[in-house]
Amino acid sequence: MKRRPNGYWTYDRCKEESLKYKTLTVFRKEKSGALNTIRRNKWNELIQHLMSDRKPDGFWSNYDNCKKTSISCN
Repeated sequence: MKRRPNGYWTYDRCKEESLKYKTLTVFRKEKSGALNTIRRNKWNELIQHLMSDRKPDGFWSNYDNCKKTSISCN
């Protein structure tokens, strides 16, 4: 992966890149430098639209959720 020069990730560039993605996981994998800059500068509004792939707390303690998932497995 190509390393960007210091100061490359400005607010506008980070905003432009983050709008191209739907999930935080994919954005983190492909543009980790931009995500690090967003978090370091506390520009959290740039990543609020990104959805998380994580299940909510307590998801797996529900019997029905576990049963639905286990049926789809071999």
